[in-house]
Amino acid sequence: MQLSDSLFGVHEQALLLGGKRASLIANNIANADTPGYLAKDLDFKRLLRAQISNDDGLSMTGHAKNTSHIDFQSMDSLKYRIPNQVSADGNTVDVNLEKSEFANNTMRWLASYTFINQSVKEIRSALRGGQ
Repeated sequence: MQLSDSLFGVHEQALLLGGKRASLIANNIANADTPGYLAKDLDFKRLLRAQISNDDGLSMTGHAKNTSHIDFQSMDSLKYRIPNQVSADGNTVDVNLEKSEFANNTMRWLASYTFINQSVKEIRSALRGGQ
């Protein structure tokens, strides 16, 4: 997908990846007390660049041109966090770090959402003749 192919530019892909990342971080927090659980994350910047340039061979599910159906399971996009300190039971979740990452991810997601929302409003206004 080329950036010019999308009406909303990079923000469309940022919403999709941000949603996936939010789910991973929430799963980490939910498993903070699970023995042996390894905290996971994804390299948001790398994946977003790859989505824009389409040069990484990302696997798509369904229709080949539908970029909203990224098959994360077939990629090496999921990474384990390197913990500052592993708990005695082998759990690597740092709840404070996860909450911080979740807040950061939410702010970025909201920025993309706001951009798309404003773009849609401007398009609607243009279609109504600026009324």
